[in-house]
Amino acid sequence: FNAAVKADMRIDERHNHSLTVHYVDKGKDATVDWGNQDLKFTNTSADDIYICCYLTDDKRVRFGIFGRLLPDGEKITLDAVTVKVNKFETEYQPDPSLPHGKLAVAQNGRDGYKAEAYKVRWDAAGNELSRELLCTSIYKTKNEIILYGA
Repeated sequence: FNAAVKADMRIDERHNHSLTVHYVDKGKDATVDWGNQDLKFTNTSADDIYICCYLTDDKRVRFGIFGRLLPDGEKITLDAVTVKVNKFETEYQPDPSLPHGKLAVAQNGRDGYKAEAYKVRWDAAGNELSRELLCTSIYKTKNEIILYGA
């Protein structure tokens, strides 16, 4: 997704993960689920592109899209902003298998978020030329569950 945006491709379909992921900023992710969700983009330039993908030593997938350079030294970045945080709640549930007064974490909580991603175009001198809202991402809240011995 990031490579396609920076290469000035038109984003036709993109879905964020249901929960935040650690390897990319909120709003900059894209998930693919075979037969259900996809990442689709279109090369709207008159030139061919070359897509390169490889796996790094630390098990990260890297993509590069190569083609004609943007005019006049321009570049594109992807800027994401968190616009809302939904704090998780803690739920306490009795567990007869635990000794009285003993607590155990059954599920760690995760905050939910709303994020916006912007395609930002810069000139060669580093001046912002345009800022376009690309997408809004909603990430689910996952409540913390604490078990207690009754």
